[in-house]
This record gives sequence, C-alpha cells and structure tokens, in this order.
Amino acid sequence: MLCPARLIASLRLEPAGVGVRAGREVVQARGLLRHKPPSAPAVMFELEFDAEHGTMLRYAAIEDGVCRLLTQVLEITYDVPIGPEQFSQAPVGADGSGEL
Repeated sequence: MLCPARLIASLRLEPAGVGVRAGREVVQARGLLRHKPPSAPAVMFELEFDAEHGTMLRYAAIEDGVCRLLTQVLEITYDVPIGPEQFSQAPVGADGSGEL
C-alpha cells in the first residue's frame, strides 16, 4: 500500500479496536502527531493493520471531524504462489547497463 514507517514514527498511537478490511482481520489504531506545529490544524489519524501480516490496509486523516484523506485496500491476497515465468533475467553488459 504505502511505506508507513515515517508516518507511524511521527504519531503517538493508541489502540482503537479490531475489525475487518477486505476480508482480513485488522487491528485498529488512532494517532495524533507527536510534534504538531502551533499553526497546524489538529488532525487525528485512523490506521488499520492486517492482524496476521502487519500490513497497513487503511489510513485516514480526520480534521475537525471531516475525513480529508483516505487510502484503503479494497482487495488483498497473501501467500499466492509465484511461478518462475514471473521472473526474467536480462544479461548485464560490462558497464552494468544491461546492454551487451
């Protein structure tokens, strides 16, 4: 979905329950910015993580009770077999460019 490391590190998180997203059990959390600039509006974040894999499946930014940003998974599949035909190896030239 997205790389959540920077976002999660910038928030003070608290548990908000459990639920289901895209057929997967999720752990829900709410967060506030650790260091909010004085002129910035108060924004609350709602996050959902896959309970088994830890993948972020939903991210919402709520300002004054209004959702200003929403990113969420609609469908996700884990543990799908990947066949060797999915991969190919291009020959690498002497200069590393991939051209011979």
